Amino acid sequence: MSFTTGIHRPRLRDGADSVFSSDGVAIEYRSRVCNLSFPAEARETIIALVDQLHRGGRTIPELGEQFAEIADHVEDIVKELDRLRMITETELAQISDVISGRQLYREVYRICNRLKQRLGKSRFYGMLMRSTASQRQLIGYVLEYYCLVRSAPGLIAPALAGATNQGERKILEQFLASELGHDAFLAAALESVGLDVEKLDLLQPLPTTFSICATLGVLAKQHSLSFKAVLFLFEETQHDFVLAFERRCSELELPKQFTDPLRRHACLNQDGDHDRISERLLDLIGAVDREEQTVVKRNAAIMIETIIRQEDDIIDYYGHPQHRFPRIMI
Repeated sequence: MSFTTGIHRPRLRDGADSVFSSDGVAIEYRSRVCNLSFPAEARETIIALVDQLHRGGRTIPELGEQFAEIADHVEDIVKELDRLRMITETELAQISDVISGRQLYREVYRICNRLKQRLGKSRFYGMLMRSTASQRQLIGYVLEYYCLVRSAPGLIAPALAGATNQGERKILEQFLASELGHDAFLAAALESVGLDVEKLDLLQPLPTTFSICATLGVLAKQHSLSFKAVLFLFEETQHDFVLAFERRCSELELPKQFTDPLRRHACLNQDGDHDRISERLLDLIGAVDREEQTVVKRNAAIMIETIIRQEDDIIDYYGHPQHRFPRIMI
């Protein structure tokens, strides 16, 4: 395979973004857009190719071998991207097996966003916007959220015990302190809709909620790098979701005492700059080898998939009028 653009190891420029649809992908860079169409059977291969181009480091022949199903089109795709000035040469530092913690955060963040796009928009948010989410589902969402928030201090503590430097210890100490007592906000919300707060300790979370808590606990103890990398997923601000949740609660005439504690908790996370927790922690790490990068990215992808599955489980379980509510099994 010959290549005539003069770029040896093509890489999409920093700032380029890719948005996938059912039959194509739009690669955007500044004011330029490259639209690529493909048949359904090639979707996963094209997604993998674009992901590889974001990382860079491979020659055109290597890309052809890696993506043999579309080998005849790889060169044309790269040429078109180069024509639109979206491609640059991979720098030697980016070919290296070692990257900085700051770069790892960027890559994890990008992977998580792509996964969210591929797996679809929030089903629960869609129901809120269409005013189809039921009262049981709204309360069920808070019940599962309560289980996670109640567990948070115990999940953070093992990572604090394994802190390797003063800067990391300080960030984790502040984060742990800020999470203490947040479950009280949610307990107050649940009490306002008639739930017995004293029985919340007996609450049985859904399997996916339990899985999220268990995974965070294991990562904090056994692979702190992955733990640090995924924390931001639980601290991102979601203004549109909160507004839609509050509006649906109002439509169903749920008391203001139900939504106020949720709003307070969201504001505390925002004021505490919690959505940057992963970025701040990984910024302290000078070098991450390829094996560790792979482990972190896999764990982040699994966590995203579990979070999305959790939302589906909340909708399905609490949407069924015959299911136990709340989930207290004794």
